[in-house]
Amino acid sequence: MRIISGIYRGQKLKFPKREILRPTQEKVRAGVFNILHDQIKGCRFLDLCSGTGSVGIEALSRGADHVHFVDIQTSLLEDNLKHLKPAPNPANIQISQLPMGRFLSMLRPHSFDVIFCDPPWKELDRYTEAMLLIAKTGCLSPSGVLFIVHHRDYPPLPNEKQHRTRDSPQPPTPKSPRQKSHKHRLTGRELDEAEHMIMSGFGEKPTAKDKKNGNQNSVLQFDATDGQWSQVSKKASRKQTPDNEIMPNIDHLHSRIQSAYPDGFPLVVSQVYGYSDTHLTRMEYPQP
Repeated sequence: MRIISGIYRGQKLKFPKREILRPTQEKVRAGVFNILHDQIKGCRFLDLCSGTGSVGIEALSRGADHVHFVDIQTSLLEDNLKHLKPAPNPANIQISQLPMGRFLSMLRPHSFDVIFCDPPWKELDRYTEAMLLIAKTGCLSPSGVLFIVHHRDYPPLPNEKQHRTRDSPQPPTPKSPRQKSHKHRLTGRELDEAEHMIMSGFGEKPTAKDKKNGNQNSVLQFDATDGQWSQVSKKASRKQTPDNEIMPNIDHLHSRIQSAYPDGFPLVVSQVYGYSDTHLTRMEYPQP
């Protein structure tokens, strides 16, 4: 994993491949900063559930004035910051090893210009908690932007409409039932995409031997409906997790937001960008 642009461009970041951790995909990071463009320079940036720190470090690399990292585990983040060259100015960085909800509840109004939130997909209550606390504390500046990364089937707001621009990436066209079951030997790029899916908590991972030899185990089947990669081999395939078990039900979490804000949530969805199974929702205060 590398920094895409800025003063730290090309520098590698560490992340544990064998642990349960889903770093923000590079294409999502690129999308965020392409959207912000010059708005990132001199801004106050909050990286919630920062994990490896890849998003916050990217913001720092591109000229953010202050970046605040928040996570309950910060050792990997601190290690990545330590190896940056040139070393970042400590005055531009702050790290809070706290649960996200506790941190947000302590914030003052207009604390940040950009808030990036990418909690674990299966912990949907964190999305609701973040939304309610950001609205309650008013920690986002009046002209600020909130980005939330989530699974395509689990929008952070109820009745969320997807507003797309011409330049926004489009999700893949759904395949017909006959095409859905089609099997083919994957290219190297497709295998890399499969690994990204694995890091996101879906499907099975092809081994290094599969990549090198292109043997039967490297033949995967992709289900475009539920975003699952499955291996096809002589051995019995692993049982796939049913869709209704991938994520908990979100209806009761949406009802919490509707109960707290019956007249509508203060922040409105301005754009939703699709990246396969991942969606990036951009939210802002309504502008006069």
